[in-house]
Amino acid sequence: MDSRKFLTLQLENRVYQNSRLRRTVDLLGQSAHWDGRLTGMVDLLGWSTHWDVPLSMADRVVMILKSFVFFVRHSNSSIPPAYIISEDQCSYTINRSVNHTVAENVTLRCTKWSFSRQYLGETLVTKFDLVCDRALEIRSVISLLNLCTLFAIFYSFLQDKIGRKRAFLVNLFFHVVFNVAASIFPRNIMQFASLKFIAGVTCMWEICFCWALEFVGGPKQRTLVTTLMSIVYGLANMFVALVAWLCQDWDVFTFCTAAPFVLLISFIWLVPESPRWLFSQNRVDEAAEIVCSLGRWKKSSKVDIVTVKQLLLDINSHSSSDQPSDQMTIGQFLRSKNLLYKNLLITLASVIANQLYGMIPYDSEHIFSNFYVAYLLPTSVELPAVILNLFLVNKLGRTLPLSGFLFLSAFCCLATWPLEYTGGEWSTVVLASMARFFISAGLAVQEQMAEELYPTVGRGVGTGISYIASSLTGLASQFLIYSSIQWKLLPLIIMGCLTMATSFVCLFLPDTFGKPLPDSVQSAEAQGAVGCKAFKENVSYT
Repeated sequence: MDSRKFLTLQLENRVYQNSRLRRTVDLLGQSAHWDGRLTGMVDLLGWSTHWDVPLSMADRVVMILKSFVFFVRHSNSSIPPAYIISEDQCSYTINRSVNHTVAENVTLRCTKWSFSRQYLGETLVTKFDLVCDRALEIRSVISLLNLCTLFAIFYSFLQDKIGRKRAFLVNLFFHVVFNVAASIFPRNIMQFASLKFIAGVTCMWEICFCWALEFVGGPKQRTLVTTLMSIVYGLANMFVALVAWLCQDWDVFTFCTAAPFVLLISFIWLVPESPRWLFSQNRVDEAAEIVCSLGRWKKSSKVDIVTVKQLLLDINSHSSSDQPSDQMTIGQFLRSKNLLYKNLLITLASVIANQLYGMIPYDSEHIFSNFYVAYLLPTSVELPAVILNLFLVNKLGRTLPLSGFLFLSAFCCLATWPLEYTGGEWSTVVLASMARFFISAGLAVQEQMAEELYPTVGRGVGTGISYIASSLTGLASQFLIYSSIQWKLLPLIIMGCLTMATSFVCLFLPDTFGKPLPDSVQSAEAQGAVGCKAFKENVSYT
C-alpha cells in the first residue's frame, strides 16, 4: 500500500476521536437546516484533497464535513443518511454505513434545535431550549406561579387595613414593575420565574371586585355588577389571542400586557375610596361626602350632606348592637360537622372545576394545529356561559345547575376519545370548547353557592380553605398536562372522569335557593345538612 494512502486511512480513523473536531461534527449533526453557502464553502476547501501533498488534519475535517453536505444534497434520494434523528428529536445517530470515519454507529444528544416559527416567534421554550430533558421545567415554572395566589391573602388583609384604593395602588406598582422587569432582564428561566412570581402575588381582580360591589346597594345591582365583571374578564381573555398574534415574541408580549396598566394610575383621581370601608373605619364625614358626590350623578336626586351624615350615624349606632357576638376561627369551623361536610364537598367542586377550567387553554396547543384558534374558541364561550348562568340559578336553584354543568363538561371531555378517530381535530377542539363553556357556568354557580352556604362569621374561613386547596392542586395540573406527550387527550380523559364523579357527589349538598344568608353557625346548620335527604330533594326537584 502506498504510504500516502496508508497515512490517509489512519487519519480518517483517528480524526473523529479528536475532542475539538468531535464537537465540530456534533454541532453540524444537530442542525436541522443547511444552505448553499455552507456547501460551497466546503467544496472550495475540498479542492485541497486533490493536491499532490500529504493530507493535513484540516483536510480530514473537510472530508467529514463533505459527508454531511453529501447527505443534505441527497436527502430525498435512496442514499442512506449520514445521521438519523430520533423520533423525539432529542438525539441523533451517526450512520457508519455512510460516514466511514467512525468505527460504529454513535448516538449523541442534541444541544441545539431549529424551531417552527409558523405561529409564534421567540418563546420561553425556544429562548432557553426548554425541550427534551428540560421540557418539564416550563411546567414546573407554571406550577410554581400557581403558588402566588397563596401569598395574595396578604393583600386581602391589606385592603381591609389601609383601604381599597391604597391597596389597589400598591398592587398596581408591583404588578407593573416586576412584569416589565420580567420582559427585559431575565437571562435564564429561573430569573423569569422569580420576577413573575413577585408580580403574580398581587390580587387586583379581588380588590376591584370588592371595591365595585361596595358602591352598589341591593342584590339585583350586585348580581349585575358580578355579571358585568365576568363579561369583561371573558372579553379580555379573547383579546389575549389578538395580542399574542401581534406580539409574537415572549418579551414583547410580556411588556405589552403589563405596561398599559400604568393608565390605571388615573384611578387616584377618577374613583373615590369605598364609602362602606370608610364607614367601617368610623370615618363618617368622608363616607358622607362620597355618598353625596355619587348622588349628584343622578340629577333628580337631592342629597344633603348633613342628612346623609346623620343617617350614617344612626346606622352605625344600630349595627353595633346587631353584630354577631361569636367570631369563628378555623378550629371552631372544623369542629362543626355540618359546616365541615359542606366545606369538603364545595371545596371538591371548586378544585375540580378550577383545574379543568385552567387546564383547557394549556392543553389546547396539543389538540389543534392552529395555536390561535385553539386558544380563541374555548375562551370565546365564557360570555354566553355567564349569561346562561344568570338565568338558570334563579329558576332551578344552585345544586342542580352545578351538578348538571359539571356532568356536561365531563361528558364533552370524555367524548373527545371516540371522536378523535372519526371527527378529526376540529371535533376535538369544539368539544374542548363546549367543556370550557359548561365548566365556566359551573364555576360561577360554585362560587355563588359557597358564599351562601357559610355563615357570616365563618364565610372568610370557608372560602379561604377552598381557595388554598385550589391553589395547591394547581401544582399538579401542569404535570397532568405534561402527560399529553404520551397521548394528547390523556389530560382531558382524566379530568373528565374526575369531573363526572364530582357531579354526582354535589347532589348531596343542600340547596341554598330562596334562603337568606346565614349570619350565625346555628342559622347555617338550620338550612340543611349534607346527606341522603338533600340528595332526594335535589333529584326530586321539579
